[in-house]
Amino acid sequence: MNSIYSLDTLQELKEYLEKQDQKSLREELINEFLKFAEYKNASDWNNAVKICESLAIIGWGEHEPLQAVKGMFFNGNPETYL
Repeated sequence: MNSIYSLDTLQELKEYLEKQDQKSLREELINEFLKFAEYKNASDWNNAVKICESLAIIGWGEHEPLQAVKGMFFNGNPETYL
């Protein structure tokens, strides 16, 4: 998992993921995602986003796909949700 978090671009992430056993990696990513699904800080949010990006590349399998969304409230405050 640390390898995934350290990659900077989506292209690097895609190349790394394509070299892995995707079935076992998918389950590992889903389990890791469950740790960060209820993120409490920016670091947790960043990890959840990286996992969502990874699963978007290799597929969510039997799990319902989610998307990490960052937006802004009408008053300018940031809003994030999965």
